[in-house]
Amino acid sequence: MLEITWIECFLGTILAPSSVFKILVDENNKNNRYLIGSLFAVIVVYAAAGIALSSESSSSAILVNTLGSIFSGLVIWLLTVFTVGLAAVCFGKDKHTLRSLALTVGWSMVPLIFIGPLSCLPAPLLAFLALLLLCWVFALQIMAIRYSCQLKSWQSLMFVFLVPALFAWLQFFQFLKVLEFALAPFFA
Repeated sequence: MLEITWIECFLGTILAPSSVFKILVDENNKNNRYLIGSLFAVIVVYAAAGIALSSESSSSAILVNTLGSIFSGLVIWLLTVFTVGLAAVCFGKDKHTLRSLALTVGWSMVPLIFIGPLSCLPAPLLAFLALLLLCWVFALQIMAIRYSCQLKSWQSLMFVFLVPALFAWLQFFQFLKVLEFALAPFFA
């Protein structure tokens, strides 16, 4: 199969994400190069965001902001991968799906690199473009889930929206039942 470099993955995620995600999923089990590349992409993107959003001029404040941004980016990446991966395994997908998710979800965060240039814009335009950027990353994450879990588009949308909504709904009913149990002695 076709092998691509880190920079080709980076640019390809912005310009032709479906092609890159297909290659990443196909090359998933051959070596760790793409997984390490995905980790490095998350680190680079969130480091750039941390630097761009540092309003302090002191180097220690920039360092703290950058390290905090990298840490939060890694946590977001891992929580997304494990949450979606757990649901995928529960729905019968194999264990290699988790590795594919780590690859594609990591690369789906690449457009966040544009936070730096956007931070130079006036506030109203910044807010609008940041919202568009968020939608772009969300669409890429749905595409990443689609290719990693080998789903159709509508299935990945249902997977992303329906499963958490059902879980929240069930938790709400569970909360009501516990609340009923806890308050019952006061109304007896």
